[in-house]
Amino acid sequence: MSRPRIGSASKEKDKEDKCKICDVKVSGKDKGILCEVCQGWWHCRCVKINEESYELLNMENIHWFCSVCNSGVGRILPTLTKLELKQNKLEEEMKVITADISDIKSKNEKTGSELETVKSHNSKLMDDVNKMKTEIDKQFVIMNKELECVTKRLAEQGDSDTQSNKWNDIVKRQVDESLESVTDNLQEVRRSLRETTEKAEEQRDKESRRNNIILYNVPENEEPRAEERNKADVAFCLQLFNNCLNTGVTEEDFVNVFRLGKRGDSTRPLMIQLAGYSHKNLIMESLYRLRHAETKFKKIIVAHDMTRTERAECKRLVAEVKEQADTDSSGEYIYRVRGMPGQMKIVRFRVRN
Repeated sequence: MSRPRIGSASKEKDKEDKCKICDVKVSGKDKGILCEVCQGWWHCRCVKINEESYELLNMENIHWFCSVCNSGVGRILPTLTKLELKQNKLEEEMKVITADISDIKSKNEKTGSELETVKSHNSKLMDDVNKMKTEIDKQFVIMNKELECVTKRLAEQGDSDTQSNKWNDIVKRQVDESLESVTDNLQEVRRSLRETTEKAEEQRDKESRRNNIILYNVPENEEPRAEERNKADVAFCLQLFNNCLNTGVTEEDFVNVFRLGKRGDSTRPLMIQLAGYSHKNLIMESLYRLRHAETKFKKIIVAHDMTRTERAECKRLVAEVKEQADTDSSGEYIYRVRGMPGQMKIVRFRVRN
């Protein structure tokens, strides 16, 4: 790698261009070679590089390092290769995480939109109630005026007591009918408000349970301290999710792990609250691996954490499945309840011979 000399160089530059062996400047007329690591110059004759090797080194994609740097490069290059592999792996993981985040954002936006719709519906109902109240007040004012007019006319005409009583009965009947109509309208508004409030509460309850799953038939540890029993439950969950389902879930992905109900003779369900929906989704999609799991995981049932309304709907569908199975005498099909909470339906499968 010889290089041309143009103009005069500074003293510092001249010092840099001196051969590291003979300490003589490597000029543009000399055949010199540059180390790509320390940027030092050497005469080809000083490092015993012949004419043929020198021409080869001037070709593209040929690298040369001095003896000092060469020993370091030998150690650095494998490290760089490992770092590049780790970087590629991290980039792939980042792509998966980014996709999960996008999915979570999309579902959060959808939930936010549904909540906004409920709020808008509530606001509209309140407007309707206020309008109705205003209209009722107007009707009362009109009715009072009409009543005053009727009373005035009866007084002016000097009708008999019988005629007066008759008019009073007519007016009273009209007032009662109007009040009955107003009462019906108010009851309808209250009913609509109650239904809207229940829907909003159901949506909030559903959102709070979104990242939860419940495990059934998980053996309870007999340790006297609750903290030790909880550690045993967490360890069991990690074994199930990783050794059996291969989901890669860590203890940091758990927000909370606890048993449902009071401690007694029967095994209590185990509630797992996860940090993100992507972890729950990965677990639910990997449940098919339970069929080939070791014995202690065979009886484990993994279920969604459903709201009261969703549980009632699931119970109704299960009863309907049992009824259909009892009715179907052909024996060719089995019936199952499938789907996410709130979207469950009955699915029919043909029995394999």
